[in-house]
Order: sequence, then C-alpha cells, then structure tokens
Amino acid sequence: MSPRHPFPQLVVLSFIAFLACAAAPALGDVSIPTNTYVYFEQGGVPYNGSVQYTVACYGYTAYPNSPYFMSNTAPENTSETVYSYSASCPGYGCVIYEPYYLNYRHIARCDLSGTAGNRSFSVSNFATTPMPSNCTMLQPYDIGMGIDDYYKTTPEYNTCMNATYEESDRCSQYMAECDPAKDTDCGNWVINDTYVKNTPKAIACRDAADKNRTACEIYLQKVDPSTMVMYRDNWTGRMMPAMRVCDQHFTIPAPGGNATPSAQNPDTAKRGPVESLYCGILSLFGAGC
Repeated sequence: MSPRHPFPQLVVLSFIAFLACAAAPALGDVSIPTNTYVYFEQGGVPYNGSVQYTVACYGYTAYPNSPYFMSNTAPENTSETVYSYSASCPGYGCVIYEPYYLNYRHIARCDLSGTAGNRSFSVSNFATTPMPSNCTMLQPYDIGMGIDDYYKTTPEYNTCMNATYEESDRCSQYMAECDPAKDTDCGNWVINDTYVKNTPKAIACRDAADKNRTACEIYLQKVDPSTMVMYRDNWTGRMMPAMRVCDQHFTIPAPGGNATPSAQNPDTAKRGPVESLYCGILSLFGAGC
C-alpha cells in the first residue's frame, strides 16, 4: 500500500479522480439501479389497460478519444438512435427497471411509441431526455460486501477507521530514501520532495493497520434487504437495492390526435441551480443529464 498522503504531483491526479467519482451517479461507467413508476393517462384520466411502449432518443455519441468528446460542436448527423428502451406496463402505476445509462450521449429529442387497447400510438419529440423529471436518489446502504450483504456505517466505525488511517500514516517513517536512477524499486513514492521506497518494517506496519481496519467491521450495522426498495437487473435478473426512484407520466393521444410534448414531461426544462451546475460538470466529460 502507498502512503495516504502522496507527493504533490499525485494531488492533481487525485483531484481529477475526485471529480470523476463526484459525478459517478451519471458519469462513471456504472449504471444506477433505478425503479421508475410509470403512469399512462388518456383524456386527462388514468389509463388502466396494458401498454407496450418504446422510448427512442436521437442525437449523437461522443466517446473518449472521439472527435466530439471535448468539443462544443456537434457532427452534421445528429439523428442516430443513441438510446432506447422498451417496456410493458400492465396497468396504471407499473414499475420498470431502467438504469438510464446516458454516458457520452448528446440527445436532441426523444420519441414515444406503443400499443394500447390494440391501437398504436406515437408522440414525437416528447422530451430531450429519457430521464423522468421527478427522481429521488436513495442511499439504502453505505457498504456492500456481497449479495444481500449490506451495511450502514456508525460513529464508532468511523472513529475506528480514522484511527487505522492515522496508524498507516505513521508507517511512512519506516520508508527508506532511494535514488530512482540507481534503484529499480524506487520512483513510486515521494515524501517531502524525497524519493522513498518500501522496507519490510514499513510493509509490516501497514499490514498491521490493515488488520485493525478489518476489525472495525464489528461496528457496522447490517441492513435487512427486505427494508430496501429492490431493483431487478434486466440482463441478469438479479435483485439489488435501488439507488434511485422516479415517476414518469405519459399521455396516450386520442385516436387521430397527438399529445403535446409538455404533457409528457412538463418539468424537463425546469432545473434548479444545483442541478444546472451538476449538469454542467457532466457536460465536461461528454455525459448528459
């Protein structure tokens, strides 16, 4: 293990890593388990029948190392399908399990199409994102250690962990100075502008701190999975805690008519200052809100 306070050059890298982690809910290459409660309405009243529907979004993608990843300009073709999902809703207020993984997607519009009561319907450009406007982030647990093994931290756990970090910090005194030009084991650590390398005593010291850190787990509070909102992975079928819940309202147009986009997602264009700042940070990384 390396010292917890690396040399100044690594501070910049750590800050970049922090930004990536801070935006992880929508930025990191990890989907957010999301339960969406879907409500179809027609003529201003709930539609209680079965609905099969598809949401398709169009725009362009900008993956890392692509020409448009860090660019403010868009390609000429912004009509490719960059995101879509299909679902069946057996009745009013059904639940779908869609993570809304939108990394690197720049969306111009989303269309809705489906079948209800043996009749097809479609709504063009109902929103500029498939994400529902009404979502709440959840934090059902702090630490996961495996399937159905979830824990909340406690003040006693945090105190214990902080003590082990301080213990690890003290292990740096056992590092030995070295010259990277002469020693192949040198060059990974710099402390106080001096290159240092591991020693058996430093390694033993940190191993002892690691064991004490593991012992802190006795202060964790186990979370009963039955008390959490659970999400079903559409690919594996595995159940896991949901990290976000959303409400999505759709309007089925009357025969021969077309629902207005505002009726589908009325709050899409309304963002508070915090969300606007968050979305701005995501755009720097090629992700969308």
